[in-house]
Amino acid sequence: MGRVRAHQGDAGLDDESLYNLLVLRDPANDGRFLVGVLSTGSYCLPSCPARRPLRKNLRFFRTEQEALAHGLRPCLLCRPDWFSRREVWHEDYFERITAQVRQDPAGVPDTGSLAKFVGVSQAALNAWFSRHAQELPSSFLRRTRVKHACRLLASGMNANDVCTSGGFASPAAFHAQFARLTAITPVAWSALGTAEAFTLRLPANYAAREVLGFHSRDPEGICERVYENRITKGIHGGILTLQLDSAARTARCKFQGLDGWTAHQVAVRMLGLGQDAAGFERQFAAPPARPACSETGRPPPSH
Repeated sequence: MGRVRAHQGDAGLDDESLYNLLVLRDPANDGRFLVGVLSTGSYCLPSCPARRPLRKNLRFFRTEQEALAHGLRPCLLCRPDWFSRREVWHEDYFERITAQVRQDPAGVPDTGSLAKFVGVSQAALNAWFSRHAQELPSSFLRRTRVKHACRLLASGMNANDVCTSGGFASPAAFHAQFARLTAITPVAWSALGTAEAFTLRLPANYAAREVLGFHSRDPEGICERVYENRITKGIHGGILTLQLDSAARTARCKFQGLDGWTAHQVAVRMLGLGQDAAGFERQFAAPPARPACSETGRPPPSH
């Protein structure tokens, strides 16, 4: 293989040492030097997760200015141009991007469009949202579209127009995503402004007994009481009652002294609905992997 030519890399390190550091993909080396990839025309951080290019196509640089002067552009996966900026800049940029999406979710119909809007790859977008929001960008888009739809429905817009304005792929996708996050239909949501009660749809295998047990953890509580399958709660100066029916997979909500929008928000939160726990459940469904070696360096004993 051809040798790597170092362009004023990390002081005191030759091209061979820099390449050995690159092989480690250690984030601790980010900021020490940059890696130029001539075959792609980009420059990267040492920790970039992209497939390692041929050694003959690599060049090392000490600063972004040197890499740019060599005609290279920032890698869209690891974004070395973002690395040197302070954390407050990253947070501010994330807030500005997400605020723009919330204002016009129809303009960003999918995660591919969102990645293009941000100016990063799909993998970098996932890492960006994981870092700043602890969720996937797809979950953010679904939640944003549904919240936008709720506001439009509350303003009196009909469901068909909301589907179009909200950026949903189809009416079926609109109704499915709306029901998943609100546990009611768009029509039922529109009626909350004048309703005195509403019915939430519970998901399959809903843990009703565990939810009732959670809300009955303080039997002497003055703000919340549970009797059989009914939860009564005093909140925001009003009273809310939830009647759970596991067989019918419904929860009937009645309320006094509250508006329908507030009652719905409280009920959904109390019942743990509108949350995407599938990823968490998949991650922890299997037992943890057994370590290959014990702390002594020997294989663990078999049982």
